[in-house]
Order: sequence, then C-alpha cells, then structure tokens
Amino acid sequence: MLTAAQVDKLTPAEKDWFPQSHPIPPPVVLVPGKDQAPPCAECHTVNGQGMVGIPDIAGLPVNYLLEQLAAFRSGARISALPHYLGTGLMITTARAWSPTDLKAAAAYYASLPRRTPTRVVETEAAPSMRLERWGWTYRDPAGGATHPLDGSVAEAPESVNRLFMGDLSNRQLVYVSHATLTLGAALIRSGGGGGQPCTACHGADLRGTAVAPPLAGRDPGYLARQLWDIRSSARSGGNVKLMQGPARGLTTHDITAVAGYLASLTP
Repeated sequence: MLTAAQVDKLTPAEKDWFPQSHPIPPPVVLVPGKDQAPPCAECHTVNGQGMVGIPDIAGLPVNYLLEQLAAFRSGARISALPHYLGTGLMITTARAWSPTDLKAAAAYYASLPRRTPTRVVETEAAPSMRLERWGWTYRDPAGGATHPLDGSVAEAPESVNRLFMGDLSNRQLVYVSHATLTLGAALIRSGGGGGQPCTACHGADLRGTAVAPPLAGRDPGYLARQLWDIRSSARSGGNVKLMQGPARGLTTHDITAVAGYLASLTP
C-alpha cells in the first residue's frame, strides 16, 4: 500500500500499470530529462488521453504537434491568464527537451488511437466542487450541496485517487445542462457572431482536417481556455490566425456552450 506522498513521487514510468495497452514510448514520454525536465506522460498520460484541463493529444498529426511545441518554445503560444501554471510548465518543458526528443514524442503520440477521455452528464445541477491549484476541479470528498449550472459547465475526474495513480481508464466527468448543449450545437452550425461555422475548417464531423485539429470529444476546460487565448492573441502563429475572427465573435456564454457541446461528441 502506497501513501499519497509516495504516489506523488512516482514517475510516469513507475505508474505505467498497463504497458501492454500501448507501444513502447521513447524516453521523453516516460522518463524525466536533463535537469528533471518533466516527461510528456506526466500530464498527457502515456496513452495521450490527458486529464481534466489537459488535452488529449493521441492521434494528432506529427506536424501539428511539432508546430505547437515550436510555438511554446518561441513564445508564440502563451496564456491569456498570466499566472496559469499549466501553460508556463508547457513552455518550460518544450524548451528543456531537444528537437530530436520532441520529434520522437510527436511521432509516438501521433501513432496512438484517440480514446474518449470524457463522459458527459446532462443535468441542471453539478456536485459540490473544489478547486485544485493547477486550475482544475474535483468533486468535494465531503459532499456538500449541488449548485445550479445556469449555463456553465463543470468537470472533474471520476476518481482523484485513480487519476494520480495513473489509471488510464479514469475519465473526466463533464456536467452540462440540456440548454447549454442546445446552444452549443447551434453555435457550431452558425459560427455565432463571427459567422464562420466550426465545420468549415474542423470538418463536418468535427474530427479534424489537414488545416485544423479535431474538436469532437475534447476536454471543455481546455477548449474554452484555448478560445480565450486565441481571441486575446496570447496564442498566435501558424493557422491560429484563422481562428482569431471566429473566436472574437463568441461571447463568454457562447464559449462555454461550444466547449460543453464539443465535449459531448464522439472522437
């Protein structure tokens, strides 16, 4: 039996309970690098499904992954939230690993099949939540009163313990109301204030095209944060400029609805 403190010190390689479920990863994915640079699986997991607020990157094209890593390294991709820890860590990590290592990581994750990291729960009230320092939430272990969603979206891991133990079957629960899903579906088709439907670039099934990544089944917290980063120009470079007009045409409420709806789709 391991204590929470012992689990927290385990590397992704030591928490890889299901090695038969994925190809053999390169060292950059599982083993800390020079000066203890975090391996990719520390956050994105060894099968690429990510976790609450952290994107699943399995199956993304190699060139797209390398473009994003280059943007982190160059400063073209930062966060609209100056103190957001996740983006800062990603910038530091991308700069710590060599280009050869980053290419190996991109090739590995691109070779993996996409999974369904989220499970949407359609409801009008979400369980009581607690905020974790990295910016994501988890269900309050003490219980507590539910809170009305009122157009918002709430998310939490199925199990915090399984999350930190590296259980790859542990998914994110996404709590969203029927009205939010309905609004999100309409905005996907119309494009909202920007007037450009999401399907124009991301494909009719929203599973990606040669110029845009897949959106279906993605973590809503991550999607919402990227829309904010793009509309504020904190995220720039590459094809991101094509997204700035559509993102600026969405209100805060629209962004939440779009992110919640996209999370409900099958990858």
